[in-house]
Amino acid sequence: MMKSAKFTPIHDSDKRTLGLLIKIERENQGLSQKECIKDPSHGPISSVSTLHRMEAGQIIKDNMINFEMIHRFKSFECFITASLLLPFDELYA
Repeated sequence: MMKSAKFTPIHDSDKRTLGLLIKIERENQGLSQKECIKDPSHGPISSVSTLHRMEAGQIIKDNMINFEMIHRFKSFECFITASLLLPFDELYA
């Protein structure tokens, strides 16, 4: 994991959405949960059980894990970051 970073905290309702989006993208890429948490440059992002809870809609309080998972899937990083920071209607205005 990154040692320090500045970021905007993610609201709890957005964390539930993030977990679902991560699960969808992980499955689309054919990754297991174990493969998903691997970050070759920084080590594991989280435990498999944490990812499982995240995908099940449980709120993971550690914002760093949430942001690391967003970064893990670069293919939707911009969309997720924007959708977590802007209300839905502003994204598509």
